[in-house]
Amino acid sequence: MLERHWPRTLRDYGVEGTDLLAHAGLSPGLFSEGDVRLTQDAYFRLWRSFEGFVDEPAFPVLLGRQVEYVPFDPVVFAWISCRNIEEGLHRIARFYPVRGPMRLVVTGLEDGVRAEIAGLKDNPPGSLIATELVTVTHLARMATRFTFAPRRVVSHVAVPDPTMFEIYFGVPVEEGEVSGIEFYGEDAARPFLTAGHPMWRKFDPELRPRLSELRSGTEMGPKVRSVIAAGLAAGRDTVEEVAEVLSLPVRSVHRRLRSEGSQFREELLAVRQGFARHYLEKTELRMDEIANLLNFSGSAGFVRAFTGWTGLSPEAVRAQAGDGAVDDDE
Repeated sequence: MLERHWPRTLRDYGVEGTDLLAHAGLSPGLFSEGDVRLTQDAYFRLWRSFEGFVDEPAFPVLLGRQVEYVPFDPVVFAWISCRNIEEGLHRIARFYPVRGPMRLVVTGLEDGVRAEIAGLKDNPPGSLIATELVTVTHLARMATRFTFAPRRVVSHVAVPDPTMFEIYFGVPVEEGEVSGIEFYGEDAARPFLTAGHPMWRKFDPELRPRLSELRSGTEMGPKVRSVIAAGLAAGRDTVEEVAEVLSLPVRSVHRRLRSEGSQFREELLAVRQGFARHYLEKTELRMDEIANLLNFSGSAGFVRAFTGWTGLSPEAVRAQAGDGAVDDDE
């Protein structure tokens, strides 16, 4: 799937989209065709053409560090909803097949974690690999608010200007058979400090997590919904995980919800429905992206569930919202 950031990126770098697409041998209307799936060969041609038009070895660093400034990037939102780098890597790995013809394979190490870029055949552009490695490093530093060096950075293709990338990463980019990045255990476990990230402002007030207020008030329902809202994009939606955040036994959470005439699955359903409505009415996220953010196994499961909740398909609800959808350029 072609990432939606391309038109914005081209404007940032002063590249004319039609010229780029013509050089890459792709349809001149590609960026206005909605959801587009490119073959790996076409995707590589697009990147190589972009390399030629930009002609700046540093652009993967600049591009990788801009990822959080996209108005609403589901990968970034899933990342900032996680608790640490290791959890974040496992979570965003689910989004890689949606973003492009590649996968992210995450492996726990004895003292750390490794993320490898997989699924790429032939010889991918060095700038593509470099951008992915920079993006992961930038997300890790942004979320922890700590500028640390990875343990290792490896690329199986030559990256432009290796010295510049060594300065950015803090370690040299090694040559290897597989491209990837490793983090030390202490860094992989650093807590994310992203509770106040601006991306949360995209949501209605009742959906914003107010974890600092969890211990005020006595009603269990609002507390449970706040915890679910904070962790849903990261895949934390079980009563056990909610009880851990609230420092309560699971049975106490169930008992207090029952006393209020509710159940955990009802609170989870309310949050999922609220987020689903928001994504459909106020963003242009694809169904598979929404499914990942709501912790469904796939888009088909989300579509079935949403239709069961509302009696309407997600596409129908999005169509009804009409001009209420948020444009990516805002």
